Amino acid sequence: MMDQVTYLAWAIGQSRYYRPCYSIFACGSPYTTRIGAEPIMNHDLTRAQQLVKESGYDGHPIVVLQVTDVPFLNAAAIVTRQRLESIGFKVILKPMDWSTNLIARARKAPLDKGGLESTSHLVAGDRRYQSRRRLWHLGRRRGRLVRLADCPAT
Repeated sequence: MMDQVTYLAWAIGQSRYYRPCYSIFACGSPYTTRIGAEPIMNHDLTRAQQLVKESGYDGHPIVVLQVTDVPFLNAAAIVTRQRLESIGFKVILKPMDWSTNLIARARKAPLDKGGLESTSHLVAGDRRYQSRRRLWHLGRRRGRLVRLADCPAT
């Protein structure tokens, strides 16, 4: 599902300015390794679609916040939407500037009132953030995709 080359091409542009790195740790570091990196090197969209179906996903929309005034975040949001829709998720792309993004992520209101309370959301390039009260993250529970988890901040 994760396709570094597509994200890099959209976010950076010309291939001479980037190179994909198929390592859990930074490429060029003493810890560089490709062990366990097969899922990020080989993209099996059919398998990803199967996993979404097996997870019990009910069509609940996922909101991707699209920060339009930061070019690489804008591009990442567009690619994220395309990739999620290609495997069966219903995605709502919410374009906004950086400042509005910070407010929207913290607002605890229904989606139609400008908040994200009733809808799972994925922030491209940022899998979690800590507000004053809670740590929010998108994750898995017992191997199944889960909605936005609400965990006490530590």
